[in-house]
Amino acid sequence: MSEVLDVEYVVSDGYSGVEINGQTLDSTVFDSFYSSLGANTLTITASDQAGNVATGEINFEIIADTDSTIADVERAYAEGMITREQIKLKLIKELEQIKEYLEKYGQKEEKKKDKLKQRLNKCAERKDSEKCEERTAKLYDKTTYKLDKVHRKIIIKKYETILKNLKLYYTKGWLNEEGYGILKADIEWLVEDIQES
Repeated sequence: MSEVLDVEYVVSDGYSGVEINGQTLDSTVFDSFYSSLGANTLTITASDQAGNVATGEINFEIIADTDSTIADVERAYAEGMITREQIKLKLIKELEQIKEYLEKYGQKEEKKKDKLKQRLNKCAERKDSEKCEERTAKLYDKTTYKLDKVHRKIIIKKYETILKNLKLYYTKGWLNEEGYGILKADIEWLVEDIQES
């Protein structure tokens, strides 16, 4: 995730340093673009003139989503990691198409939930309301499970295509090793997120 964070802290009697994942920060600005996704630790160490040392840690997680991955593509291009503008534009277009697909699917899910509520309300008016509600809920769950499985496969396939393209761009020299590593990690995170949902 390409985000710059200001690290704010107060030390009242001395100062030794700030580290994130064992690397010392030269300022109070933390740029997550170069950090690994997942669990991270911010450590602030302070010492006073008498040699007393105090340490505080904050654990946090860096994640990727479609928007942050698009931002990482933009940043990779701006920093020369992606050498061709058409490659940047193609990656952004593919990610935006996935984002639109996910949004449309989410809207369809909402409509489906509304229909379920309407059907359950109709069931409540019937003599055998419990059976009606049970059948309706089972049908909804079965349909939702199958559709979710299909949609996940479609999205994962789209992400896998991007991963193949990233490797091709790297091989051709249109994407350097550092940029390849960052963008590959983003896409792999997105795939894992879809598989776990």
